[in-house]
Amino acid sequence: MKYLQNALNILRVEPDEILYKYFSSANVNYLQQQIVSGVKSNTQITISRQSDDELVNMMLFMFESYKTVVRGLPVRKAVSDLNTHVLNKTIQMVSHNASSQMKYIEYISKPIDPIPLAISTTSRGKDVFNFRPGM
Repeated sequence: MKYLQNALNILRVEPDEILYKYFSSANVNYLQQQIVSGVKSNTQITISRQSDDELVNMMLFMFESYKTVVRGLPVRKAVSDLNTHVLNKTIQMVSHNASSQMKYIEYISKPIDPIPLAISTTSRGKDVFNFRPGM
């Protein structure tokens, strides 16, 4: 009910059956489960449940984007279509972020080899462009 109330405050519309089902706790939990399993299948990375507030923001965006399309559909079909749009976008974004995070952690966990110091190979003024790496 809290998700619906937040959505109604932002959208400033009267609640209807689609909004009741779409912004229900059961639907938010379903989307969370699908995001976790979708990221696991895409990247082999296990993630935790994402922020409900961020997910509801994405749901609001998708509802605003597709409300004219889903208004004439049966409730179950409308909610299913909206969920599909949310999942397509969020799974892609979360997968990318999880992969980037894992690459970053792998990168910073490896020690960096220092650059060897240069040693002058000639006496002053002769062949100054000749270079030999450090010891």
